[in-house]
Amino acid sequence: MEPYLEREFAPDDYAHRAGPFRTPDEERALLGDLLEGLDRKRRLSTSLLSRGQWDFFLSIFGESHAIGHQCWHVHDAGHPRHDPVNARALGDPVERVYAALDRALADHLALISRDSIVFVLLSHGMGPHYDGTHLLEEVLARIEAADWPRWRPTMDFATALARHLRGKMRGMLAPTASAARRRVRFSLPRPCFDGDVGPAYRASRRFFLSPNNSAHGGVRINLKGREPAGLIEPGREFDRTCEQLRHDLLALVNVDTGGLVVRSVDRTDAHYARTSVDALPDLLIQWSVDTPIETVWSPKTAIVHRPYTHWRTGDHRPDGLLLAAGPGIRAGADLGAIAIGDLGPAICALLGAPLNGVGAPAFTLA
Repeated sequence: MEPYLEREFAPDDYAHRAGPFRTPDEERALLGDLLEGLDRKRRLSTSLLSRGQWDFFLSIFGESHAIGHQCWHVHDAGHPRHDPVNARALGDPVERVYAALDRALADHLALISRDSIVFVLLSHGMGPHYDGTHLLEEVLARIEAADWPRWRPTMDFATALARHLRGKMRGMLAPTASAARRRVRFSLPRPCFDGDVGPAYRASRRFFLSPNNSAHGGVRINLKGREPAGLIEPGREFDRTCEQLRHDLLALVNVDTGGLVVRSVDRTDAHYARTSVDALPDLLIQWSVDTPIETVWSPKTAIVHRPYTHWRTGDHRPDGLLLAAGPGIRAGADLGAIAIGDLGPAICALLGAPLNGVGAPAFTLA
């Protein structure tokens, strides 16, 4: 399988979806399956819980995750794909799933003793899925075309002219500078990206889209000694290429809102230990996720437009929620932000079974 063209998603991404998007009937069928599965899991989990004394009991419900990805547009009246007629007929699928989860939690709580310690973990938030990854390969191709050496001096001059003009003089002459940039832009070899990012395509590029999750973009540099037909030297040239790409991507503007498209561009090696044979991107792009991203502009790319056509309309948001209750846990206490990696050690400490090599938990619940 060519990883740059195909990737696997979760089963709920494919269930009850014959076309690119679900029909109202398919959305109703998906919601029905999730609610039925949730109820079966509730009955199974509470049956096990009622069978005897437990030192530790864990049950996981993923239906809220699935419905958030698949049906956020039904829940969110401000979403571009929201259909009020379908929403009224179906009801709010997110609220219906969460109501069923509330009932499942109540059934579990009814079966435990008063001296039990209870955790309820919501691992992350959910919101509309807005990203620019579907535009990324075209954007990268245009950045590379704009850096073509034959046109670089003219591009630099036109961009510098527009940047330094001020006041009335800028109002008078900026159109000339803009026209110069447009003239050069239309003379450049126009990239015609049609989704083909196979080996032959990547071999000709200094950088290209790298498979990543659907919420954050990834860029991989065509590095000599690592890629089959590397073009960029390791070390200083690699660093310069990464920094220039960071600068160019941060310059993208959302034409529909006037806001920035990219919040940050991070070097992967700043967060992960890299090896010469890993398949990770070299740059990770955090998009501005407040509004849809379908038409972007920058001095290097000009206008790039491509509608978002993925079926997922909801996606993760940072910061989850941990609720805790039981003996020794002060009611109403707020621990503030805690790292998810500290939860396991904290639970083990409560059980009297500290994790070897992990150290003491960074927080206590007492």
